[in-house]
Amino acid sequence: MTYSLNTCGNDMLRPFLNDFFGVSDNLTSEDYGRLAMKTDIRETKEAFAMDVELPGFKKEDIKLSFEDGYLTITATAKTIEKKENGEKDGFVYRERFSGTASRSFYLGEVEENQIKASFENGILKVVLPKKVEKEPENKTIVIE
Repeated sequence: MTYSLNTCGNDMLRPFLNDFFGVSDNLTSEDYGRLAMKTDIRETKEAFAMDVELPGFKKEDIKLSFEDGYLTITATAKTIEKKENGEKDGFVYRERFSGTASRSFYLGEVEENQIKASFENGILKVVLPKKVEKEPENKTIVIE
């Protein structure tokens, strides 16, 4: 799905604004995910810890899923309201996103039932504990 972040009424301004802000006319939800979801991932012996910037989103607009080693973050924004009567809304340029964006990260094997997430001040924090590999038991073989 493709989203246009520019609803600029003045086509003469569009190229300048796109170049200035580094935005293309049509961004996919994946493109928007990379642009909007700035992410830091730390790794320790025990876990991966992620900080994901999601400014302007509410906790209930964010969904997390983990499958086959991939953590997927999906966020839905409904910030732009269109006037239904066709009346001009007065905007010359809009960058705020409206729609669904997602981003996936491969993290390998983690303890899925121990993943913890919190969201505060526009930052999603996710901790994914690594699977602990059990050392093979040293079995003694009885000689008969």
